[in-house]
Amino acid sequence: MKDGVSDERIGFEVNGTTLTVRDVIEGEQMEFRVDREPELSPALPALFPSPVDNAVSFEATSLVVPAYTSIVVRDAEGEFIGRPN
Repeated sequence: MKDGVSDERIGFEVNGTTLTVRDVIEGEQMEFRVDREPELSPALPALFPSPVDNAVSFEATSLVVPAYTSIVVRDAEGEFIGRPN
């Protein structure tokens, strides 16, 4: 998970305080900046209110997303909280 090698459609790679999420099939990726190096743990995709291919969890005080992205933040029940950009 941490080295970027993934047999899944969605892979995760940590490089310092940067978390890269890759869509292996589409060849796309997105980088997130975190306040400290994230220690990734597997998350259970079945617990998400919307379908996901793969997921990780980590603790952070802050998370910076690229300005050009369209991110939607939802609570544990899937209710809309806001858009950070």
